[in-house]
Amino acid sequence: MSNLVELLGETLQSQNGTVETNTLYKYRYVAFYFAAGWEPNCINFTKKLIDFYNQVRGEDEAAFEVVFVSSDDDQATFENHYAQMPWLSLSYDKEVFQNLFTSYDVEKIPTVILVNRDCDIVTRDLKNNIEYKGLGAFEYMQTHFYSPKKGDT
Repeated sequence: MSNLVELLGETLQSQNGTVETNTLYKYRYVAFYFAAGWEPNCINFTKKLIDFYNQVRGEDEAAFEVVFVSSDDDQATFENHYAQMPWLSLSYDKEVFQNLFTSYDVEKIPTVILVNRDCDIVTRDLKNNIEYKGLGAFEYMQTHFYSPKKGDT
């Protein structure tokens, strides 16, 4: 499809400031988390995703990184929503967010789309896997999808 820098821009936000997008290449996968703070299902799922993220990253830090793609209505709502998340985010820009929603054909939130380093979709169903399998979703990822090793190009 594209590369991560072309798709997301040169930088991303972390809770500690700005990071270069190319740091995503140290992970085997990137999960785009499409959500909004005004949607109750997103609020509930964010808690599950945080638990999953912390568990997986505790076992295998190079497994994946999450990038938050907001559907929040304004900067303040976005900042309040993102403040609880331990992963990366795009800077607040409705046009960029909408382009990603369109590129990945996202029709509802919350949605978690797992992509490889080339931005090709690995699965559109990570949200349901996390909800129904918990940490087993990570084991499923490892056994059902091609998983390039750290450092592979």
